[in-house]
Amino acid sequence: MYICLNLSREFKEMRELIESHFSSWEDPRSSRNPRHPFMTLIATSLLAVLCGIDSFSGMQDFVEMHREALKKYFDFPSGVPSHDTYQRLWNNLCPI
Repeated sequence: MYICLNLSREFKEMRELIESHFSSWEDPRSSRNPRHPFMTLIATSLLAVLCGIDSFSGMQDFVEMHREALKKYFDFPSGVPSHDTYQRLWNNLCPI
């Protein structure tokens, strides 16, 4: 079950906090063809997990469900990131 995301003025401040905290992280993806902004992937992952999502496919579903609200704060130039995109990103950021 997904919790509805109710974005407000405070969310802008939270986004800025997320960006400042994760700005030192290096994007592990190839620079040749990044379809989704790194910070969009990080922030939407974090928001999804905070709302109880526990899978990569759930992250994709979460963004699809809340895309209209999220696009006020994040760029989605290639549409909603796929679950494979989230999984590849996090596998490269946190290899086992």
